[in-house]
Amino acid sequence: MLDHENYRTAWVNIEMPRWLLNAERWQFLVEIEGEKTRYETVEVFGGVLAYLIRVFVGNGLKKGFIAMAEGLKRRAEQRYERGA
Repeated sequence: MLDHENYRTAWVNIEMPRWLLNAERWQFLVEIEGEKTRYETVEVFGGVLAYLIRVFVGNGLKKGFIAMAEGLKRRAEQRYERGA
């Protein structure tokens, strides 16, 4: 799903039966004061394998999301500084 009007995008996994594992990811931009933008991302897991993912790779997923957000921030700030 792509929602241009509200600056959001989302997708779900379709490779496994939903009872086994379903994952939904949302990413959105929120305008905040001072002409700034906040980036938010949410990943939701469900199904039988969701618990195993949380236990075995949960911390790695969190670190990956943080790294991606920081990289996106750096890139956006660089483009803003260059006026592109």
